[in-house]
Amino acid sequence: MLTEQLFTISSLAHESILWLLMALSVISIAVILDRFFFLRNARLESSLILSEMVSALESNRNTHMKLIYDKYALLPMGHILQTAWDHIVKKGNVGLIEILNSQILKHKLTLESRLNFLATVGSNAPFIGLLGTIFGVMESFEALGSPSGSIDIVMIGISKALVATAVGLVVAIPAITAYNYLQKQCKIIFYQMESMKEIALSFSKHCKR
Repeated sequence: MLTEQLFTISSLAHESILWLLMALSVISIAVILDRFFFLRNARLESSLILSEMVSALESNRNTHMKLIYDKYALLPMGHILQTAWDHIVKKGNVGLIEILNSQILKHKLTLESRLNFLATVGSNAPFIGLLGTIFGVMESFEALGSPSGSIDIVMIGISKALVATAVGLVVAIPAITAYNYLQKQCKIIFYQMESMKEIALSFSKHCKR
């Protein structure tokens, strides 16, 4: 009884899976573009701030470091430094490392936002496509068992069923490739934030003296 019901819904399920894969493809492309431009801007921003901080530290221009904090205070990366500066002014070095670590962790979560979606799509889209192919093959063999069934109908049905597997791969490959690339960008930005933290700690020691 259950088997007969599965055969009944196989045609509808095959089409539904194709539409699901198309929807996942559109959403994946939107996420990829959003994260690409967001991370690119974040990397450029952090590189610029880090470069100015290194220059100020090497020249011992501690007053210029404060100007850097104020200049980039409204930017996400600059907000980390502004928070650190406010803490230095109020409490000095006490708890500064913890404040910086918490800010970096918070920003890291923002950087990695929605990347898990790409990983999920990349790892599961081929299996969703395979499921669609299985339903398509079931439909083809059911047609073969009908009075008007022929081998030609089965071959055409199987060829159509394989489209689901192909679409699943087409959806998965860009998603997993983009995920790996974007994760690498996140790591680069995270290392830059760690460098900014070390410079901020060094600056706070100069202020203390």
